[in-house]
Amino acid sequence: MFAALVAILSAINLVVAPSQAAQLHEELASRFAELECQIKRASAVNSERLNVFIADRLAIESDEPPALRVLDTICHNELCRALGYKDFYKVDPVQSFFANIIDLWPWRMKRQT
Repeated sequence: MFAALVAILSAINLVVAPSQAAQLHEELASRFAELECQIKRASAVNSERLNVFIADRLAIESDEPPALRVLDTICHNELCRALGYKDFYKVDPVQSFFANIIDLWPWRMKRQT
């Protein structure tokens, strides 16, 4: 029983790879902070320099993992609930369970009326 639990948890850890995700997050955050420092240090920004900053930002964003739309929707619902709005989307329990890992059927989320 214990060996099966260890095997299942090891398989989940292999698929999800939280340490690699954390390392990628740290690297991307560092690159964004470096770009922000470059922007702050720029004394005069002309259109050519602005295009360089935009290109650098897009290069960093291209290395980001894809957005998790179901997780974004859950966050949207929580924010609307906290602010007193009634603009909610229906998220299935299965979608909610796997939202931090994978997008399951994001096209099935519909606005609640």
